[in-house]
Amino acid sequence: MKILCLDPSASTGYCLLSVDNNVATIYDYGVIDIDEAEYLGDRCIQLMDKVGSLIEEHDITNIAIEDYFFSSRFATGSDVN
Repeated sequence: MKILCLDPSASTGYCLLSVDNNVATIYDYGVIDIDEAEYLGDRCIQLMDKVGSLIEEHDITNIAIEDYFFSSRFATGSDVN
């Protein structure tokens, strides 16, 4: 099984895991770079395309997305989420 783990934020981090016999191995990780765009929707489309490429390239079977929360002190990246 191959799992794509995403940490959605202004800079979206990812990790690719391979799981065999209940043992998980990280085989790739990084940050999905998104170009500046005039409209937020354009940034979302870029992110969608890059995540889609990761899914196709690595034959991903499952995806895990980190849950997020908002606090009155910290809301970095909340506009993208």
